[in-house]
Amino acid sequence: ILLLLNVLVTSVAEDIVVGFNQSSYDTCEGSKQVRLCTEIKSGQLKTNATIQVNTMDGTAISPGDYTARDNMPLAYIVGEDLSNVCFTVPIVDDNVTELTETFQVTLSSATLSVAIDPNTDSAGVSIEDNE
Repeated sequence: ILLLLNVLVTSVAEDIVVGFNQSSYDTCEGSKQVRLCTEIKSGQLKTNATIQVNTMDGTAISPGDYTARDNMPLAYIVGEDLSNVCFTVPIVDDNVTELTETFQVTLSSATLSVAIDPNTDSAGVSIEDNE
């Protein structure tokens, strides 16, 4: 019974811990997108894994200021360069003069082989107006 329990615990333990590589990102409307990157904080990937990306409105509101990401999968593939796994969020270039606006992006675990670092599981994005 002890041996079986040890195998079960080992099989559900995470291979890697991931998080954003910085806590905030700046962009302007004219760039049309913002690129955010994650990094492996610890561990070594043994099997392909997926995390989920979500955005949350702040003073920037989707879809008028950016395109929301709801449960967007972000894949970590064994054998690929995992130093920075990046994705983009489209930014809307409107013709309205406005102050700098912000929204949040969060990571959540989608597979058992990945844990999300609670200290770097979210990042803020600031959009500077170009009018």
